[in-house]
Amino acid sequence: MHSSRVTWLNDEIINFMLRGYIENFADNIGCFNSFFMGNLLGMNGRGAPERDIPPWSPTGYYYDAVQTWHNRFQSGLFNLEHLFVPINVGQAHWNFIHVRPREKIIELYDSYGVRESNQIYLTQFARYMHQLYRDVHGDSTVSYGSWAEEWTIRDASANSPVQSDTYNCGVFVILSVYLLSLGHQLSRGSYTTRMIMDNKTRLRIAHLIRKKDERSEDAVNSNVRNWMLGITPASRRKPAAQCDNSRKRAAARATTSRTKRTKREHRIVAGGPKVTTEDCVFSRESVKEGRLLNRKRSAESAGVKTDQDNEQQQLPRARKKKKRKTDKE
Repeated sequence: MHSSRVTWLNDEIINFMLRGYIENFADNIGCFNSFFMGNLLGMNGRGAPERDIPPWSPTGYYYDAVQTWHNRFQSGLFNLEHLFVPINVGQAHWNFIHVRPREKIIELYDSYGVRESNQIYLTQFARYMHQLYRDVHGDSTVSYGSWAEEWTIRDASANSPVQSDTYNCGVFVILSVYLLSLGHQLSRGSYTTRMIMDNKTRLRIAHLIRKKDERSEDAVNSNVRNWMLGITPASRRKPAAQCDNSRKRAAARATTSRTKRTKREHRIVAGGPKVTTEDCVFSRESVKEGRLLNRKRSAESAGVKTDQDNEQQQLPRARKKKKRKTDKE
């Protein structure tokens, strides 16, 4: 499914984001890849023409094809806090199943809302969970009916953010899975198609894939949602060798700056004691005062007596001659 400019995300991208990033957030999060449901339900490019089943549609139930897939979870599938199963619907749409094994809840989310055609994925996956439960616990006497009574199985698409285009379903799956993995409850207003387009989330996903080897896992795990939604910029970390070189250059620049600043501070007080960095307070008044003190001043303006002044002080004061009055003849 595509428009003139944008195409939908393929299996490789969905699997990379779910298993390469989201599954690594914590030990209690697990993700099947997008081929799980296709193998479980026999979805292939041929379909079943003899039964009028089109290509890439469910053709049956094949538990044996995925019987050992749960072994990849070291703690056990039923001990996971979250399990996510992306579903490629007819090679034209993405939705997913969210399982909380500890709480015994199975939910399906579709960005197009509740649709009757999604029931087959929900019911057949519940059937898989029941059969796996019997295999893991070694109890073949547990019937599906008695097992299902303890579980909540529902289509939660009414609480999913709504997709308003025909090609961002894969992006909706990635963002919704991430939010749910953090324990957030989805709602219609969790995010929108406009937010995805305005913040170029697709380009951000492409950048995450391209730069994965150049970013630490901690930086990626703590910023995926905000960075993809454009809420806050994610920190970009360089390789360790580049970080060491950057720190050395920064330290050298700081040392040079301190040396220059110290020299300027020593010139503030003329003839006085040395001025340390701690004793000096930079302000307009102190800078102005420093300039005045460093400016050359004449002896007269500085109040310093010159040799000529000292010489005049040593000479006796000249007496003024009084005019004598003469008798007029």
